[in-house]
Amino acid sequence: MRPDLLEVLDSISWTFDTQIVPAVPPGIATSLSFTISNMLRHARLRAEREGESLAEDNQELRALLNRIASYARGDAELKAEEELFADYPAPMGPAGYRGLAQVTEEATVLRWRLQHAIERLQAVRDRCGTQPAYRRLREEIRAYLDHQLEREARWMDDAFTGPRR
Repeated sequence: MRPDLLEVLDSISWTFDTQIVPAVPPGIATSLSFTISNMLRHARLRAEREGESLAEDNQELRALLNRIASYARGDAELKAEEELFADYPAPMGPAGYRGLAQVTEEATVLRWRLQHAIERLQAVRDRCGTQPAYRRLREEIRAYLDHQLEREARWMDDAFTGPRR
């Protein structure tokens, strides 16, 4: 049986930390060794968790963008921007296996749309800011962004442990 990617990264990290780092002379090389160790741990966590995290995030973000589109259809000024506020009902690309590159590309597109939707919603805040539907939508956006950061922390925070420069 062959090792999987996580086992390979674990082996590289173990070898680097136990065999190479102790032999590195003090100074800038030590600092660089700590950085490499952290980056190896980061790469391992990303390999393990990033794909699933982004897929979950994309699903949640598509639903939020559809709620924003629904709100925009009820506002004449926003409704005019059909491309920005069009529904985004399904994942991009073919059905079946969705690799990390495809999920990441989709996340980039979805986040671009959210960024621009937020900008447009902010532009109509003076006119719409007191409407309950507008306020609920803004709360949903904030809740999504909080959840996005929590989800990303699963594959980021743990990686930056151990000695640092």
